[in-house]
Amino acid sequence: MGKGVHFYQRIDRHNHLPPGREKELEQAIRKAVKGLMKQTKIRIDSSHFHVIGSLEDKNRRQLASSVREEISKIEGIRWHAHQYFIPVSSLSPRYVSRLLEDIHKEPLI
Repeated sequence: MGKGVHFYQRIDRHNHLPPGREKELEQAIRKAVKGLMKQTKIRIDSSHFHVIGSLEDKNRRQLASSVREEISKIEGIRWHAHQYFIPVSSLSPRYVSRLLEDIHKEPLI
C-alpha cells in the first residue's frame, strides 16, 4: 500500500483556467494518474489543481512527469515549472475534504 500524498500544480503567474476547460483538465489528470495512484481525489480550482491519493514512493517521479506531459497537451494554458508533493496522514473522505477546505480558507489577518 502506498503513502498518502497531496500533489499540487498551479497555472503560471497565477493566471486562471479558461472557462469550460475544467473537464478537459480533469480528463488529462485522470489519464496521467491511472495505474500510479489509488484512492484518487481531484479538485480543480481556477488557478491550480490538487490530486490526493495513495502513491508508492517509487512512482513519485513517474507521476510528476506523467501529469506534466498530459497537462502540457492542453492548448492555451501555461503551467508553473514546479509541482509540489506533500504527505498526508489519511485518505479518508472527511480528512481530505477538511484538508482542501483549510487550504482554501481565506486568511483572517
